[in-house]
Amino acid sequence: MEGCFVPILRALSERTKTILNVVLLLLQLITISAYAGMVYSKEEIRSISHGLYPNSDQLMNSNLLELMLSSGLVWGLSAIFVASIIKEFKFKDKNRKVRLNMGILLFIASLFALVSYRIYAPILEMS
Repeated sequence: MEGCFVPILRALSERTKTILNVVLLLLQLITISAYAGMVYSKEEIRSISHGLYPNSDQLMNSNLLELMLSSGLVWGLSAIFVASIIKEFKFKDKNRKVRLNMGILLFIASLFALVSYRIYAPILEMS
């Protein structure tokens, strides 16, 4: 059973696949950097959280958010990015590289979106 992107990828030229692959890697780097920026601003988020939930020591009254804004998770995402770069030198098949990079980017972007939602949803509810 083939994935939905396989016929599309087969139709692209090798040069286009290379460009797409580089763009996907850059988007991974940008998303991880934005995620690291949120972790870096954890204290500012904590001050907003104390304004919304004065009796809670957790960020936005959420154990999950407290865990997801840890520096260990940023190191884990950085390790995934390094593995993604190493993969570029190990695999020859460009279709496989593009599919893996799409999957990794989807995972990182989903994690970023979840954390952003958990931070901003309580703020937007108060407005």
